[in-house]
Amino acid sequence: MTSQAKQESSPALAAPTPGPWRIIERKYEWGPSDSPHYSTQYAVYAQDKQVTGCGWNITSEANARLIASAPELLAALREALQLIQEDIDNRDGRDSFGMVCGRCQGAIPIEHSFGCRAHAAIRKAEGK
Repeated sequence: MTSQAKQESSPALAAPTPGPWRIIERKYEWGPSDSPHYSTQYAVYAQDKQVTGCGWNITSEANARLIASAPELLAALREALQLIQEDIDNRDGRDSFGMVCGRCQGAIPIEHSFGCRAHAAIRKAEGK
């Protein structure tokens, strides 16, 4: 299937929920009353809407923090790419930042440049 056919057959992706996102910590008590157990679950919210929940395991809080920071990380990455590109443009196109990928664009012999990886991360976040 070509990428055009794939795009035409796929339903339109919804835009991500705008940030900022915040973490809500929920504490639960369970088990018998004479020997209760306590658990904590983390949920990520934007406005008054739950974006996602992050289970009960030891990494749940760390995962919730990373997920909650996603809108700011995406915005910062877009801004960094723009600032770097402006700097390259001001240097008459001389790329001292590794923005051009030798593997994808044939310019410098490296595996994948920062620019290539950053653009790929943005496309992934946008569902492209």
